[in-house]
Amino acid sequence: MTIEQLRDDLVSAFELLRTQNSALHDLLTEVASIRDALIEIGPKYKEVLDRHRASGGSVTATLKDRDWKEIETIIQRLKSLS
Repeated sequence: MTIEQLRDDLVSAFELLRTQNSALHDLLTEVASIRDALIEIGPKYKEVLDRHRASGGSVTATLKDRDWKEIETIIQRLKSLS
């Protein structure tokens, strides 16, 4: 691996971290909104929440798998330097 490849891998890693940081911020905002909505809905919230969790889970899982594969590739390339 060359210095240029290492630089590219590190840039990629930090770009992924930036993306994850942004996603985490968005997620925390969404969780706070859901919390407030659940308080408003009252006892019916569990049924509504379960329905929304079921519909949103597959999208999240796909993105998570893609991101972790990219991160694992970068880690393996960096480890191969030694």
